[in-house]
Formats: sequence, structure tokens, C-alpha cells
Amino acid sequence: MNTKKTKTVMVTTEHHFNRLPDNGIYTGGSFPYSFWQRHLNVFERVVVLARVKREEKYEPNMTRSDGNSVEFVGIPDYYGSWGFFINIYQIIKAVDKAINMSDVFILRVPGAIGTLAAKRISRLNKGYNLEVLGYAEAMLWAMPRLVAKICRPIFVCQLKRLCLNAKCISYVTKQALQKRYPSMAAYITHCSDVQLPNRFIKDINKIRSMDNKHWKNSHKKEYKILYVGSLAQLYKAPDDLIVAVNRCLKSGYHIALKIIGSGKYKDHLKQMAIDLGIEKNVHFLGQIQGAEMIIKEMDKADLFVLPSHQEGLPKAMIEAMARGLPCIGSSVGGIPELLPQEDMIIPGDTEALANKIIEFLIDPKRMQTTALKNIEISKAYTEDELTKRRDDFYKKCTESTQI
Repeated sequence: MNTKKTKTVMVTTEHHFNRLPDNGIYTGGSFPYSFWQRHLNVFERVVVLARVKREEKYEPNMTRSDGNSVEFVGIPDYYGSWGFFINIYQIIKAVDKAINMSDVFILRVPGAIGTLAAKRISRLNKGYNLEVLGYAEAMLWAMPRLVAKICRPIFVCQLKRLCLNAKCISYVTKQALQKRYPSMAAYITHCSDVQLPNRFIKDINKIRSMDNKHWKNSHKKEYKILYVGSLAQLYKAPDDLIVAVNRCLKSGYHIALKIIGSGKYKDHLKQMAIDLGIEKNVHFLGQIQGAEMIIKEMDKADLFVLPSHQEGLPKAMIEAMARGLPCIGSSVGGIPELLPQEDMIIPGDTEALANKIIEFLIDPKRMQTTALKNIEISKAYTEDELTKRRDDFYKKCTESTQI
């Protein structure tokens, strides 16, 4: 089916963006212009509804997000539930503005913005579509423990209701999120939010030809462990990884942990490394922009670790797999769709995580075999594989406007 590109799609995201003096919208991490541009295969125009903050200074890691046929409707750059409620009038005003500019609605959930937008759209007797990226519990990490405990069943019920009432729905996992948040949508599919450029996949022959001594333990060698993830919250568990690395160091293994990512917990994690006396072994690289820089750091590493407490389908892990990195993850979300049981740990168990890291370090043959297997798995997430499935979802969304 060929759909004429005459419709404007509104897409929500919980990401934070910056508006610079040139009036352009910039990101310091995810969602550059190329991300939104892929919607233009089907739609004529994209309206992005997101939090936008005015900034006066350009930073080197910033990338332009808006562009030809992609514009933003900015919501006040709030943080947390309290910030949402004190800005509610301006948020509703921005949501309604974006709705009025659009014909089709794709809401990226979970998130307060997508949830509010669904309610406003439904009031107009219009249908909304969902891209389900993760679990509702991911929204709770910024809240005090007692508040999170109270809100958890509310958020879970809210997301379940959104999924049941969606016209079309796409999950980033093949099974995990579908089981937790079933849908009665007319069109249901799964499509990873991760889309690897074909050039990202490492030549498998380079891994095959690599001598096992590359990974073999030696007192002269310092193993490089890589973590990539936001430090705005701790649900990806960089703190657990620091504790596990400390255990490995105490066991006599030479390890350097590199952390790529930024956010408000960066200073907390730095202090944690200092308190453990391992600040020389933990390196914070900040936010790295651009595929080439990410590839460079991944190719330097020996092992990728992501011990998350909550996940959808982790982009960074798929990228690491594509570069031939052995990976360790936790048994949550979509990670079991990427890794076998023997490469996972129960989230929060730092002793098991340390033992799993050591298991890999002392077994160079396993490192090489796992690297080869990971490259093959990552090929399912290349641009060629995903574009058709995503475009089919967008085309179905164009038929879903009216309830």
C-alpha cells in the first residue's frame, strides 16, 4: 500500500531538548534530526512535542534536532512529578497546540507527556497510536521511595489502559512488553527503537582472526569495561556496576571502567568511586555524540555491562553487540531477547555481577565465541531490516485518526 504523504504526525517524547539563540532545537544525546527524518518516509511533516529549555551557549556535543519538515512544540523543561504539576497549565496549552497542528498521533510511552496527550486526543474523539518503549516503573526512579510505592500501581494501570485503547501499537520488544501491557489495537507489531547503520556492524572475520590472548588475563593487562547509559536516573544501575568493579579489583583483577553518559547523578557516582578508593579505575567520559566516537570507545573495550533494574530494549547493548563486544546484562525487559541466560544476572545482585564479570575475564574462548554470536544477533537491528516494518506501522497509523 502506498500512502500519499499529506498528513502531519505529532510525536511525543520524554527527552529534554535545548533551544539556542539561533532558535534551533538541539540535543546533547539522542534524537538528532535524522531520528525524526525517518517519519518523513510516510508523513509530510513531523511535530515533536517535548520539553525544551532555553540555552544561550552552544556546547560541542550538541546536535541539531529540528529541520526541514520537522518542528518542535516546546513544553516547559520540568523535572519530576512536582515540576509537572506546577507547570500543568502551560503543558496542557502546548499539548493542545501540537494536537491542533496534527492529523496523526504517535505517543512514545511510558511518560507523563504521552499519557496527558492521549487524554486530550481522546476528548476530541480521535484515535492515538503508541510506541511502547519500556515499563511504567521506569517513571518511578525520580520519586521518593514511599511516593513511588504509592504511584506504582497507578502508573502500571495507566499504561495498561493506554495500550488497550490504542488504535495501532508498536512494542520495542518481541514478547516482554506485550505480555505486561497487552493491547486490543487493530494493528499490533514490534519494532526496535534501535536502528543501526549498516556500517556499525563489525566485520565478523576480524573477531574470528583475533587471538584469544587478546582477552586472556594478565597482570600486565588492564581490562576495559564499558557502560553506556543516562545518569539522569539510576535505573540502569551504574552504581551497582561500580560496586561490582570494586569487588573485582579486590579479587586482584586489573579493571578500568569507562562510563559514557551524563545526568544529575554523575557527581554522586564520582563520589561513590572516591569513597570506595577506586576513583583511578572509574572514568567518566560524559555524553559522546556521533556514531564514530561511540564506535571508537566500543572498539577499545573488552566487555560491555548493563545491569539495569528496568529496561525496554537497550540501544547501547545492541550497539555493543554489533561491535563484537561480549555483553553482560540483567534479566529484565528486552535484555533476555538479546542475551542467553548464562550472560545475565538478577538485577541488584552486585556479588553475582562481579562473579559474572570474572567468569568472562578468565575465559578468553568464551569472550571470543560470545563476540561472534553477538554480531550475528545485532544484524536483526540494521536499518535495512527495520525500515519496512516501521514504515508499515506509520502507514497503519494514518488510518487510525478517528475513533
